[in-house]
Amino acid sequence: MKFKAVILVIFAAFLLSFMGCDNEEGAGTPEEAVKGMLEAVKDRDYEMAVSYIDVEGIATMAKKRLEEAMKNIPEEEKDALKEEIEHISADNIRSELLEKLKDDKDETDFTYKILETKNGEGDSKIVVVEVTEKDKEPEKREIPVVKIDGVWKVTISREETD
Repeated sequence: MKFKAVILVIFAAFLLSFMGCDNEEGAGTPEEAVKGMLEAVKDRDYEMAVSYIDVEGIATMAKKRLEEAMKNIPEEEKDALKEEIEHISADNIRSELLEKLKDDKDETDFTYKILETKNGEGDSKIVVVEVTEKDKEPEKREIPVVKIDGVWKVTISREETD
């Protein structure tokens, strides 16, 4: 009986991976990734907002930048920096993003309009958004997105994560 239950769970997981589900991280298009993240921020659903962000890519970029900086610092400071690099992870980045979003609660009063999507290199795009914050003039912002394992996520510049 347990064997049948295990097979059923595996089959259900297999089907869901092809059908998609609402709590899947990322989005089907670049615009959906940006919209999903912005709507989640507006709704103060920070866990959902972060699910649209490429935290792995951000962690990789942070490590690369610190490793590059390490080349230009005195030898006696390198051990401390090496320790910092070792502690950078997607989970740490996710936690820091959640903390930052929760601290910036006033940043949720805005409207936005997706204007266009520009091609980037490889599986990356730039979604151009007009954002209007409370009592401010509209501002154009370019939000980089990248396709990872079939889903689109908001990221930093793709060339910085490679």
